[in-house]
Amino acid sequence: MLRLLKKWLRAGVSEDGERSPTSVGTPQGAVISPLYANVFLHYVFDLWINQWRKREAQGEVTVIRYADDFVIGFREESDARRCSRSTARRRGRNSKPS
Repeated sequence: MLRLLKKWLRAGVSEDGERSPTSVGTPQGAVISPLYANVFLHYVFDLWINQWRKREAQGEVTVIRYADDFVIGFREESDARRCSRSTARRRGRNSKPS
């Protein structure tokens, strides 16, 4: 499947019968985008959040993800705050939860 995804990235975009090469990512709204999001987020989010939950969480943590959207539920507010900080650092931001 990954081989086919690599081919799709090199396929380019067809607009008004004209093919244009793409240099980065997939076009907005492309039918393949949700599949790419799932592959990417499996490695950069799913695996990470499962490890974070095992190492850091004091209470129960529920993670629901669909394509590029996710919701994380926490029993303990302190876990939510720590996860928010860890997620911000992972994204390269120093935002603080309110």
